[in-house]
Amino acid sequence: MIVSISYLVSESERVHVRAQPSGKFMLKRKRKNRYSTSPGSSTKTYYAKDFVEYMKLRDPYITLENGTKMRVYRGGNSSDEVIETICIIESHDEKAKKRVGKVLIPPHDYPDSDYLGW
Repeated sequence: MIVSISYLVSESERVHVRAQPSGKFMLKRKRKNRYSTSPGSSTKTYYAKDFVEYMKLRDPYITLENGTKMRVYRGGNSSDEVIETICIIESHDEKAKKRVGKVLIPPHDYPDSDYLGW
């Protein structure tokens, strides 16, 4: 599983975004809408593939549980994906989507149908 995804914010500075328990990655974004009633930033969560696509021009790297760091795009060129890394990202997202179905959606206890008059 992927522990974090990092991307460049300047030539010498990288930001690391850790995976949430759901397997998604949270990104704070500044609001650009000057008519918005709530100032500041908003947060949005992304699956790993969507996060990497969003950050593709910022040379994203993934870090795995064992500490291995892998570049997503060969040489930082966003048109040349590293296939092994993309496969790991897709596998991570599949596991995250299964986890959402099992953990985050609680089972419902419905009363007997006779009680509701059905």
